[in-house]
Amino acid sequence: MGSMRRRVTQRSNTPMLFALLVVLALVGVACSSTADADADSPPGIPGIGDSGSDSASAPPTTTFDIDAAYDLGDPIEFHQAQMGECLNEYDWVQDRQPRNLLIALDCSLPHDKEVYLIDVFDAGPDVPYPGEELMKDIATRKCYNQFANFVGQTYEDSQFDIDLTFPPRENYLVGNYRDIICMVTSSEQTVGSAKGSGL
Repeated sequence: MGSMRRRVTQRSNTPMLFALLVVLALVGVACSSTADADADSPPGIPGIGDSGSDSASAPPTTTFDIDAAYDLGDPIEFHQAQMGECLNEYDWVQDRQPRNLLIALDCSLPHDKEVYLIDVFDAGPDVPYPGEELMKDIATRKCYNQFANFVGQTYEDSQFDIDLTFPPRENYLVGNYRDIICMVTSSEQTVGSAKGSGL
């Protein structure tokens, strides 16, 4: 699979091949943005930077069945996720405000992602925050290195993507939630664990 598919989730880079894929993806996005300029497409990655717009047309209010989501499992925060846990993440806009809900559920149910690595960033209390880019690089490297061991297939040949979270500055500085969380995800929901699937 030729394009870079990693997602990075932030709440509040990697082996050379992986870094090359990142560069190729960014070049592709830049070219796409230039080509679509006449269509008034937003610059950058679609869906990023769209909320909070000052445009004349207000973002639509989305009806979201929160009770149905709660019926699937338990609401959690990312730092509460457990190894092997499957998750559904819901994003919607209500009253012009972005909303987000994370549900932990059984992997036998259709889900968005599955946690395959939780690794605490190893640094003493006196070590300053390394910066968002370096933190992202560290997290990406850890997630990439453990991907094949979990899925049973290399990242490059897998149908799955990598999603990850890493500690933001405010949590790092107070010593809370220094977890790097790596998740297997896909463009569509999956049923069952990706562990050892070879997909």
